[in-house]
Amino acid sequence: MAASCACANLRKAARVTTQLYDATLRPSGLRATQFTLLVATRLSDTAPVTRLVNELGMDRTTLMRNLRLLERQALIRVRPGKDRRIREVVLTERGHEALARAVPLWRRA
Repeated sequence: MAASCACANLRKAARVTTQLYDATLRPSGLRATQFTLLVATRLSDTAPVTRLVNELGMDRTTLMRNLRLLERQALIRVRPGKDRRIREVVLTERGHEALARAVPLWRRA
């Protein structure tokens, strides 16, 4: 039954793809998930957390855990927005540099 289960096959394909990108990105120090978050943040000057949740299809808890890791690495800053209820994600200079190193690797994958 597993061979004919679309859900199981899609999940396996996603895992294999993630492993491929993780291995390819390894020299940059980023994982595929981190790379995706940095790219999504870079596409706008500031990225509200809610928009990242919706665009990336991640639950808020998982997203925040990943953002905290990137913030500890000084690749992003999470700050209050103009409306204090909104948290915005901003790429730091170090984050821009990390992306510059990672993009050529990502393209090779």
